[in-house]
Amino acid sequence: MFQNVIIRDSNRGIGIQARSSEIIENILFSNVSIETRLIDGPWWGAGEPITISVAIWDYQSWSAPVTLGEVRHVRFSNIIANSESPVILYSTEPDRISDVSFRDLTLTMKSGPLTALFGGNIDLQPTDPRSLGLTRQDLSAVFAHNVSKLSFTGIQVHWDGNFPAFYQHAIQADGFKDLVIDGFQGEASSPSFVSIWLRSGEGARIRDVHSTPGRPIDAQGVVGLDDERSKSNPR
Repeated sequence: MFQNVIIRDSNRGIGIQARSSEIIENILFSNVSIETRLIDGPWWGAGEPITISVAIWDYQSWSAPVTLGEVRHVRFSNIIANSESPVILYSTEPDRISDVSFRDLTLTMKSGPLTALFGGNIDLQPTDPRSLGLTRQDLSAVFAHNVSKLSFTGIQVHWDGNFPAFYQHAIQADGFKDLVIDGFQGEASSPSFVSIWLRSGEGARIRDVHSTPGRPIDAQGVVGLDDERSKSNPR
């Protein structure tokens, strides 16, 4: 358990990485204040306040990985983050990150002097192949790829400053299973983007969304979407 933590002026806040066949599980974070920024240099980390990732790193002194590892049963509560980069949850295979919940997350995305130059990348270092370690990607304030049983209860996302076009939605998720968003307030980086962007998922429950301006949700290729707006405002 990690509680009552303050992280300031860091190139990464909380990082959980599985890079062999290990299982990382049963972790609690509560009452955490995080401030991160993009920093020029060769080290790992691209300004993320929170990152959870699963990939293979065939490190020379380790036994060769047989399968991907797993990260599961992780709880975040009462998190305030001011960051120049997104919250990232990324697995190279489905179902390797599972049962992750955020309760009362307030995330403010801040534009900084290096946003246009170094932003718009996912940092998965260390990993094999090495080319996967740092890849260009359109990003959102929260980006989740191949995550199962992911929930957000009481999430606020806001933007401070001018952002390049590769910063887009408040929440972006694809390849997911069993996603819950219950209580959202905030907006995308600009009115040209929706706040919640979902693709190629199975099971999504959306409740109590307060988004301005523009359309709040764009969901395509999602099987089993339970969106309260569709019940009160049928098309």
